[in-house]
Amino acid sequence: MGRLILITNDDGIDAGGIRQLAETAKAFGEVWVVAPESQRSGKSHSVTYLEPLYVRERPGYMDGVKAYECSGVPVDCVRVGIHLLGRKPDVVLSGINSGYNISGDIQYSGTAGAALEAAFWGIHAIALSQANLDYHPVTDRYLRELIGEYIDKPLPQNTVWNINFPGCAPEDCKGVKHGCAVSQDDFYTDSFTCKTLGDGTVEYTVVPGRNWHGSEGTDLGAVCDNYVAVGTVTNVR
Repeated sequence: MGRLILITNDDGIDAGGIRQLAETAKAFGEVWVVAPESQRSGKSHSVTYLEPLYVRERPGYMDGVKAYECSGVPVDCVRVGIHLLGRKPDVVLSGINSGYNISGDIQYSGTAGAALEAAFWGIHAIALSQANLDYHPVTDRYLRELIGEYIDKPLPQNTVWNINFPGCAPEDCKGVKHGCAVSQDDFYTDSFTCKTLGDGTVEYTVVPGRNWHGSEGTDLGAVCDNYVAVGTVTNVR
């Protein structure tokens, strides 16, 4: 029996990153996509249990790929995917996320949450993310190579691979840094602006911020220095 691959994400089933991941993954086995019907970023390891989930097949999504969209969050997609497949997949690939999933901010990520859910089930998993840009030449250069290297590479129990592709030009990419630690410095440094509305309600709006200085040997340090960052993330159990 060939390798069975389940792919999901948090940007939605029609995002460019998941389509690129599914197309590339076809070289490594039978690919199924079960992904949110629309954007679900920041859902972390949340799960839907107070309302039904609605799952619809997407005929013609991609040649050679069975695809379904789900009304729920990324973790739901992994759970539903296992049910649809009729058995555990050999690997879950989650991504490719639009925006880095590095440092302590990983815990907010639906992309990472889906991979960690797979680990709960004892399934090998890889989370993949890239810079929040429209053009991803470094991803194009390294994606297939790194999937091939890590799709079967052993992991400790309840641990997943986490890969982040920098947003630099290909000629500026310095290569791949393996074994990156999770940075203790935050990458996302968001703040709020506040406005009081006429009825007294206070409206909070997020103002995005970024920290482009990471320590050597960390995921943040690697992408800031134009390396592809490869490391691991471990579940709470």
